[in-house]
Order: sequence, then C-alpha cells, then structure tokens
Amino acid sequence: MTATPMTANIERAEAAVARARDSLDAALTEGGDTHAARERLEAAEARLRDLVAMSAAPAEAVGASDLEAAAAELVREATAELMSRLVAFQVLGPTLPEIPISLAMAVVQAREADEQDRAAIQDHEAKGDHLRERLSAVQAKREALLARRLGGTEEDSDAATLALLDADARGLADLLHRHEAQRPADPHHSAAALVHWTAATRLAYLSSLKTHAEALQQAMLTAAKELSQQAGADTHLRLKPAPALAGAVKIGVF
Repeated sequence: MTATPMTANIERAEAAVARARDSLDAALTEGGDTHAARERLEAAEARLRDLVAMSAAPAEAVGASDLEAAAAELVREATAELMSRLVAFQVLGPTLPEIPISLAMAVVQAREADEQDRAAIQDHEAKGDHLRERLSAVQAKREALLARRLGGTEEDSDAATLALLDADARGLADLLHRHEAQRPADPHHSAAALVHWTAATRLAYLSSLKTHAEALQQAMLTAAKELSQQAGADTHLRLKPAPALAGAVKIGVF
C-alpha cells in the first residue's frame, strides 16, 4: 500500500522524536544543555501528537489536508525544475576591475616624495624666519645705539660697535636673500602620478562595465530566443524590444 503524505509526515515526526530523545540522553550523559534538549523533545512529541490526531480526523478533513500537501509538493517540484532551466540565463556580477600594481606603487612613491618636499619647505621657511629674527635683532641694537647717542650718552666703543652691527645687518640681509632664492620646489609628484592613476582606474572601470554589459546583452538575446521558441504561437508571450533599446541603438549607445 502506497504511503499517504500524512503517513509520511507521521513517520518523519516519529524520527524527529527519536532524535530528540537521543539528544537528551547524550546531554544527560555528557553534562550538556538538558533544558534545550527537553524543549526540543517536547516540541517533537507535540508535533507527533498533532499529526496523529489529524490522522484520526474525519476522512473529508484528512483528504483536504492530504490534497493541499500533495499540491504544495507538486508546486515545489515544478518550481525547482523551472529554476534549473532559468539558471542558464543568469548573469553574474561585474568582473573585478584590473588595476596595475605598478601604477599604485607610483602613486604611493609620489605621495612620499611630496611629503619630503613639504618637509623641506617647512625647514626652509623655519630657517628663513630665524634669519629674519636675527636681522631684526641686529637692526634693533643699531637703532638703540643711535637713540642712546642722540640722547647724549656716548661710549668710546660706539663707532666700532656700530660698524660691526652694520656689517652684520648687511651679511644677514645677503644671507636671507640667497636663502630665499634657494626655496625648494612645491610638491608636484602626486599630480603627475594621479593623471596616470585616474586614467588607469577609468579604463579598469569601463573595461569591467563593458564585459558586464556584453554578458547582459548575450543573456538577453539567449533568453529572448528561448522565449520565442517556447512561446510558439503565443506571440503575446514573446519579448517586445523596449523603445528605449531601439533608441539607444539608433543614437550609437551600442
């Protein structure tokens, strides 16, 4: 006698009860989580009681339940079979863009070079500030000496000191002029490297996008051909190209 869906369900429920009992026995033996094991056993036993009660119900109710279960199983089987055919038209995601590692290395090196240039500029500016401070200090001493002499206080060493301050001021001014003329160049390495990097990443993106678009196009054509063949006389089921697609071809998108 062929087993009905209800009988099969009861057999599966009995097997679940047996597994739950074995799990509880193992938990008791090994010191595991007996609370969870008992809950699983109680749930399995409750499910078995429900199925047994349903099996004892009037024939009309049992028949309706069996019919629904059989129909649901038939739908699942048909859906699985159809999906096994539809998967042939599946398109994977875009391929991973390929960017040359050498270009990335060039960008990293350029950034490091720019950091060194910025550090050199900071050092240069700090030295220039120091020279200006020295020049200001010498000029301040010279002005203080002259102010003192104008106030009527003179010293024998004033002439020699004034000559030395003038010489120091000229020397510092010349040194500052030569220092400013030797200012390091502004950072410029990254800009050049990024031009190549931007071009490479753009090419990588467009190449991956083109490959993906070609795969989508091929999948669409294959699916449309299969649809046309299988639809046969049911022309309303055939794929109708979207006006936007025709327009895209006309203006040269493809």
